[in-house]
Amino acid sequence: MSFVHLHVRSSYSIMAGTIRINDLVRTAKAMGMEAVALTDLGQMFGAWNFHKEAVKEGIKPIIGVETFVAPNGRKTQKPGENPGTIILLAKDIKGYRNLTRLTARANTEGFFHHPRVDLDLLKPHGEGLVALSAGQRGEIPRLVQNGDFALARERARTYARIFPGRFHVELVDNGLPHQKELNAELARLASLLGLPLVCCNECFYLRKSDQSAFEVLKSIRTRLPLAFDGETPLSKEGDKHFKSAEEMESSFAEKYPEALANTVEIAKNTKLDFPTRRFFQAPRPDIGENTKNSEDYSVKLDDFFLKMVREGLEAKFKAMGDRERAGGGEPDQDLMAIYKSRIREETEAIFKAGAAQYILVVADYVNKAKNSGILTGPGKGSAHSSLVCHVLGITDIDPVERGLMFESFLNVEARDFPSIAIEAPSEKVEEIVNYISDTYGGSHFAAHGLEFGYLKGRTLVREVGRIFGLPLKETDDLCGMLPTHSSISIEMALREISLIKDRAKKNPTIGKIIEYCLLLEDLPRHAAANLHSLVVSPRLLRDSIPLFADFNSVCARTPITVVQYDELGVEENGLLCFEVFPQKLLSFQAKVLRAAENAGHPLDLANIPLDDEETFALLTAGNTHGIPFFESRSVRLNEIRNLRFDDLVALRATHPQLADPHKKTATYITHRIMEKPAEAPHPSLDKVLAGTCGFLLYQEQLVECVSVITGESTAKADLLLRKINNANVTREYYELNTLKRVFLSLAEANGHLLSFAFDFWEKILFYAARSPSKSLAVTLALNSYRMAYLKAHHPARFLDALLSSQEMNTLERENALREWRVANIRLVLPPGRT
Repeated sequence: MSFVHLHVRSSYSIMAGTIRINDLVRTAKAMGMEAVALTDLGQMFGAWNFHKEAVKEGIKPIIGVETFVAPNGRKTQKPGENPGTIILLAKDIKGYRNLTRLTARANTEGFFHHPRVDLDLLKPHGEGLVALSAGQRGEIPRLVQNGDFALARERARTYARIFPGRFHVELVDNGLPHQKELNAELARLASLLGLPLVCCNECFYLRKSDQSAFEVLKSIRTRLPLAFDGETPLSKEGDKHFKSAEEMESSFAEKYPEALANTVEIAKNTKLDFPTRRFFQAPRPDIGENTKNSEDYSVKLDDFFLKMVREGLEAKFKAMGDRERAGGGEPDQDLMAIYKSRIREETEAIFKAGAAQYILVVADYVNKAKNSGILTGPGKGSAHSSLVCHVLGITDIDPVERGLMFESFLNVEARDFPSIAIEAPSEKVEEIVNYISDTYGGSHFAAHGLEFGYLKGRTLVREVGRIFGLPLKETDDLCGMLPTHSSISIEMALREISLIKDRAKKNPTIGKIIEYCLLLEDLPRHAAANLHSLVVSPRLLRDSIPLFADFNSVCARTPITVVQYDELGVEENGLLCFEVFPQKLLSFQAKVLRAAENAGHPLDLANIPLDDEETFALLTAGNTHGIPFFESRSVRLNEIRNLRFDDLVALRATHPQLADPHKKTATYITHRIMEKPAEAPHPSLDKVLAGTCGFLLYQEQLVECVSVITGESTAKADLLLRKINNANVTREYYELNTLKRVFLSLAEANGHLLSFAFDFWEKILFYAARSPSKSLAVTLALNSYRMAYLKAHHPARFLDALLSSQEMNTLERENALREWRVANIRLVLPPGRT
């Protein structure tokens, strides 16, 4: 190893770099480099993913940042200020913690056009950090270049005191004419002060050929016109690609060999090890007087958790008993024993995962919302697969009654941690999130989750078309050929739509535009706060994770603090993310419920019967306008005799993104009408598939099938399926073949023929990525059922909410009115409306 790159920007230097993290790591490995640094501009958005990818590829990751230094103090905002930068690299875990603190405070305290630190902030946070004077934007190189050598020397002395033995003067050679003279002056400065030299290349793009794409990106950011050399954009910043060690040696080996050697020395002295097992830092719920800060809090919390679960189960049993006695029967003791056994198993798993504290926090804010009159959804994600979550009031779905599998929520074999998200009316999300922040966080202990906007599709084509001077009409025509759906990339569109390729061949300008769009597509365009996601920590958040301030979500005077890592990065740092998703359907339901209550007919949607005859009569009659999914003509509910709620669940599950979902829906309906199930793949699977007419519809069924075939527990079967699906999706065929051998050997050992096991293996590969989870299907079906129930029992109020919806277009409004006229509902419109 003769050289290590210590000054590299990725695409997470928003609109100031084009290097993708995966490409950076793979290129460094291909060049034979044993280490590489990431020093994004002002932020650390990509640091965690970079660390993971580098470790995976056997490259030593050096996490850093290029930060702005405010010349007049970070809290001073002087118009026209043009601060210089320095490079900070984390030498060890203490340095990483100081780096996250500096980045967080630069964003939340020092932001003025850029996140800025100052000397007062650097002095107490210099431990564990290596500093470089940076390149062309560096504070010291700028002073030298402007002829202020005395001030440059004084600033260098200051940095040398803050980072004793760890401040390096950086030399850069991008092929610009003035840089040789500048490097000589910087080397003289380093010699006078006894400071070590280091050489870098300020890498902003990966390959030399990417320079033009970087210039186009810069033009999109600044909206300034580009200078062209023929058809190629010109650069005034020199060559900033990711050079090989040989290229760097050719620039520096003759005059500054020590600068090359010092890059290797810095890399060797860097040792950033993160704990391999992370324990989640959940905020503390109030479990009674004089316990919140006591030393035995965890013991008392476990007792409190068991008490709450026990009380919730007793309330569940009372409701079940009241319902049975109202029908002339008695409580089913065998069923109650099933509930008790499942509760015992779930609580053991929850304690083992250390999730009790987290679940209590979620239960607190969900029940607070309900007690405040806020309608919450029946559950989101996999939480409603847990009976504990149900009896604590987090979800409205009984997993025992609906046949949901606890492993979907928490699999102890996988050592995962449960995730619970809830839904609320769009206008009430902020109220719930504020309650979580005020109760468990505060300004220094809570921050919103992160989301990126990306350069994509038609918007990107318009931006690049503007830069290349393509007439507006031609740009519109080109955009019109692209699919509107954001999930379809320009690259995918080119493969499928020959018209775009023909246009690119005929018009060289369009060809160039497409070429640059392909290079820039999916690069981050901006970072923003995810307003329905909140990260809460029991200790100062900036000590755990870098933060930034989003000034645009509300207004510049009230910036929103946001974490700089994605959801997975947050979890891997031991922090918890609480999510409250806005749901317009709940806003609609809440409006109908308010109108019903004002009319003296209060209704609790969480406790409506799921076998209501009027609701099923409405569905089978086809009066389904305004009911999600079931208003589709392809769902022929009128053909099913004795329609049940389980049928609604199954029909929701037959409509994932398969090759022909309508055909699958029709096939299920046909078998359901005949009351004759399809033939199961094996007699041992009849019981598993009995509830869905012999069809394998749900992920949970696939897990049970694998469990039956292999003789393993459902937890181990679920873990095996996760590994198979992951290897299949990522095309890790060696891993997939290994898992295939494991499955076949287990099936054979459990008494199954290899021919059957081979056939079922193919079913696993097909269904693992395509079948929805039953817990999701139940949620979707329940949302639709609740809408149907409201329509059946409160038709006029349902119509009023439907017609006042902003989501309806003119045709949908006419269809709704036609349906209600047929139903003979008198409609009174306010004056001025017809």
